[in-house]
Amino acid sequence: MTLNSNGLRLAEDEALCEQLARLGVYVILSLDTFDPQRSMRIHGRDVVATKLKALENLQRSRIGTTLMNVMIRGVNEDEIGRIIGLSKSHSVVRSITIQTMTFTGHGGKDFPGRRTHAA
Repeated sequence: MTLNSNGLRLAEDEALCEQLARLGVYVILSLDTFDPQRSMRIHGRDVVATKLKALENLQRSRIGTTLMNVMIRGVNEDEIGRIIGLSKSHSVVRSITIQTMTFTGHGGKDFPGRRTHAA
């Protein structure tokens, strides 16, 4: 069983993490930035410390984890090395998945569109 999470509840509820561990749940944790201002831009609030606490709780409960990074050109693509470094310091992190930002709907209005290159 797999749980996709923004980490907000996992950071606050260690008992939940312990229960997920007993059930053998694998967690995919979104982690897009380490920078509070970038977090404000991406998520509408600073959730950096909360996401890092969630990862610590997952580590403590020994829950297998994938870090899910939404890479946004011109916003956070320079942080992937740090995400890789973080994954190497947490034995529960088994993989990193990178998705690129798709600029659609109201949520994408503050980000630049895709750049195209002439062939």
